[in-house]
Amino acid sequence: MTSAASPGSRETSSSSTICPGTTRITDFTAGMDMLDLRGLFTAANYHGTNPIADGYISFASDGAGGTKILFDPDGPGTANPWAFLVTTIDHVPPSGLHMQTDWFFH
Repeated sequence: MTSAASPGSRETSSSSTICPGTTRITDFTAGMDMLDLRGLFTAANYHGTNPIADGYISFASDGAGGTKILFDPDGPGTANPWAFLVTTIDHVPPSGLHMQTDWFFH
């Protein structure tokens, strides 16, 4: 998934344009592009400060040098016991994605 951007400018992939589980981002550049997940967190009524520690989002290796982004809309709650795949980012490991720099939740 690619958004229109000028050379040298940030591209934004938004949760409002990502179809969960079917989107693969192939040209993400950490520190340059950003993943806007605010829509997911708003829909989940999340008001915390660390969605990773709170159990709402996780980043897992895809086994090929990229990252699977998983979202659990009720965090540690039991109504939704399994996170769903939001997207996969190719060529960027989980450790290469930084909160409020590469991905945004509020």
